Amino acid sequence: PEILKKCYPNFYPEYESREPITPYPGTTTALSADAWHWRSHSESRSEGVAGTMAYYTGSGYYMDLALTRNETYEMLMELFNGKWLGESTRAIIIDFTLYNANLNFFCVSQLLFETPFTGGVISSAHIRPLHLLRQNSPAEYAIFICEIISLIFVAYYIFREIYAVSLSTTFQPDVL
Repeated sequence: PEILKKCYPNFYPEYESREPITPYPGTTTALSADAWHWRSHSESRSEGVAGTMAYYTGSGYYMDLALTRNETYEMLMELFNGKWLGESTRAIIIDFTLYNANLNFFCVSQLLFETPFTGGVISSAHIRPLHLLRQNSPAEYAIFICEIISLIFVAYYIFREIYAVSLSTTFQPDVL
């Protein structure tokens, strides 16, 4: 009996498939028409991602999701019913940004799901918190000064600990 019908190796950019994906027969693709075509990194507005298994270029098949829950659900169902993900899929990258208006704080997140040729899924996340929108009010200046003072305290205690450790270690030659 044939154990393996097809073999899909690890991802290498030079062997990346650039052919359009053919949706499963009978699947409507009104909302997801662009997702079935390969795009370069400049078209997808995406940078490369270093994963556990490989480095993934910013090119590939991508989908910009809608702003409403219902429309996003319909788009994802089109992809699911059309078999957009298959055995040869090596990585799924999800990029999104969250904003907390109470804290004036952004969180740029990237989720990576890799599928090695042996099966299974390896997941990783890169989360970068950012404080981008600064106000020019006296309260914002006070917060900025407090942040600087906190950094000075942290740096002082780090250097103090390094100095204490360096004083406590003395040269001890190996004794035979």
